[in-house]
Amino acid sequence: MVRSISPAQVLEHHWNLLDDWICQQVLQNKISLADFLESRAPQWRQVGRGCFHLAENSKDPEYPFAFMATYAPDVSQQGRTQYRPLGNALQVYAGAKNKKALIHLLSPVQTAAESSELIKELVASGGIFHPWR
Repeated sequence: MVRSISPAQVLEHHWNLLDDWICQQVLQNKISLADFLESRAPQWRQVGRGCFHLAENSKDPEYPFAFMATYAPDVSQQGRTQYRPLGNALQVYAGAKNKKALIHLLSPVQTAAESSELIKELVASGGIFHPWR
């Protein structure tokens, strides 16, 4: 009798193979998981971090630049870090009730607000969550 294997079982098997291989690489090379990921996929280092951007706003000649706070939730299939407006993180993490991730993301913003009047003002007004021209 032939036993059928579900797609979930196939995925679990391959996930376990990948996990075993990564653990083996980390142990053999005597490196941390973070160092392993840095050597194999450095773009993943940015995932979960917040960034401040000064972006060109060519559609508004009076205000040709916009300041915006973003975060990096993912890496694209092409291996490029994807950035989203920081305000989206509130919806994503609060909606998922992932308070720990939200605090991890917003703590550096709070630290920046302690040493920058501009960031302090934007945090106090809520403007940090929207593009600001």
